[in-house]
Amino acid sequence: MKYFILICAFFSSFSFAVESLQISSLHDSLVLLEPVKVFKDSNHLNENQVLALYHENKFDNLPLHVKSFGASNATYWIALKLQNNEEIEHFLEFKYDQLTYIDCFVFRKEERIHSSSNGNAIRMEDREIEHFFVRFSLSRSDEPLIYLFKITSKRPMIIAMHIGTKSELDYEKLISIVSVALFSGGLFLLLITNLMLYLVFKIKEYLYYGIYLAYFWIFYYVHPSLHFFL
Repeated sequence: MKYFILICAFFSSFSFAVESLQISSLHDSLVLLEPVKVFKDSNHLNENQVLALYHENKFDNLPLHVKSFGASNATYWIALKLQNNEEIEHFLEFKYDQLTYIDCFVFRKEERIHSSSNGNAIRMEDREIEHFFVRFSLSRSDEPLIYLFKITSKRPMIIAMHIGTKSELDYEKLISIVSVALFSGGLFLLLITNLMLYLVFKIKEYLYYGIYLAYFWIFYYVHPSLHFFL
């Protein structure tokens, strides 16, 4: 039974999908003009080449709900076409903040008007948005803008994004952190309880269950899909 539960947890992590793009601010002045696009790049293309492929409809639609892309040496490009006339500054945050490198290129028609870098491997003080999580500022413009995000990561990738104001993004992160903290605390308490019961009664089942909890705890932090259970 103890191994059956662990095996179920492992395989179920690949069957759950998360929302690929969440927009908290539903205003007419902030509009996604086309579905989010994705392109898998194995040829080390630059942003101008990728923009040309976007205009040639070589990108695929990113599913509304995505699973892990797994670990890959390929680069993934995400394209968003946005109309943003919002007075309040808005940001795009990548929910899975273990993505190693993310470069952002902003185009107005064919002209690149801005670029920035972010990601888990970038020091916080070197990020354009000096924040613990991976965020990019959305430029305000009277014309539609195309955002190209170049994602390079050797870790398993989940490409899930959230657009909103600073307060909206911070609120969701706070709820997520509290949920993870409560889950981890409960798991740790169960682990300590089972180890103490084993030491007192010398019943191996308590030790086996404690080992299972320890493995599940490690697996939870290693595999990104499980982070979205809460």
